[in-house]
Amino acid sequence: ESAHSLLAEGSGKLQALNEELQRMKLLSGLIEVHGPGIVLMLQDGKPRSNRAFDAERVIIHDYDLQMVVNELIASGAEAISVSGQRVISRTAIRCVGPAIMVNNVPITSPFEVLAIGDPGTLAGALNLPGGYLDDLRATDPTMFRLERKEDVRIPAYTGSTEIRWAKPVQDTGKGKDGAGK
Repeated sequence: ESAHSLLAEGSGKLQALNEELQRMKLLSGLIEVHGPGIVLMLQDGKPRSNRAFDAERVIIHDYDLQMVVNELIASGAEAISVSGQRVISRTAIRCVGPAIMVNNVPITSPFEVLAIGDPGTLAGALNLPGGYLDDLRATDPTMFRLERKEDVRIPAYTGSTEIRWAKPVQDTGKGKDGAGK
């Protein structure tokens, strides 16, 4: 083979490898993305009385955000962010004092949830009868605003990508029982 054909073959492999790297970065949330989707604004409401139960019901909690994210994932969202924090497989959403931590970054009400996917499907999933927004609508309809958008921009994940404990399994060519495939 000539040096030219070897160079062309190497260049083609490099291009294929780079395309696969870009695809993996896209799937892992490491690059900014845009596309059709929804914008959901959530904010604490006003209690109807001084009873602690009423006050608790009109506060957006960490589990509310987790419920929304889970519903969006289940309905096919390809990218999600909460108040500027990209949600990936390692994202934790938890309450710490008066703030909610997303990717270890404290955020407070109002919360902006962005999701890319089919806008009708995403909005429909959040609006299911007996679902999350149905409950908010009954509690205090001013606590949320949902919009379908032709173009939503979601930032890249910027947290740690360090892996200390997980190691890839080496494929030995044998099945799970070790006796072959």
